[in-house]
Amino acid sequence: MIDVSPELSILFKDLFSPSTNQWLDLFNDKRVRKHMPLASEFVDTEWVENWIRHKIESSENSPFKVQSVWINENFAGWAAIQKDEVEYEMAIVLNPTYWGVGIKVFEKLIKDFQESKIKENLYV
Repeated sequence: MIDVSPELSILFKDLFSPSTNQWLDLFNDKRVRKHMPLASEFVDTEWVENWIRHKIESSENSPFKVQSVWINENFAGWAAIQKDEVEYEMAIVLNPTYWGVGIKVFEKLIKDFQESKIKENLYV
């Protein structure tokens, strides 16, 4: 696990910033798949491309975008405040190396949601 120090740099980038191989490494990690029921089978390039396309389309009309997460300039996973059928929900999926940083990613997303002034509930 990574040390959660004050010098930690967390950036959000678009979903095309990571390479396909980086996405495959993330989604095919059995510890990650355990927490992503829709990725329970082995993930291939086509699955990644479809997932990216779906995430971009689903956030087109949202003030929030599904984004890749970069920690200290390394691809760490993805995070989003995304609209489900009715409410907003938060998703954070990180490579196990970065699981200790999840709370910092969570705090950044919560701050973004609060600043948006959306009056709906956010499910975590």
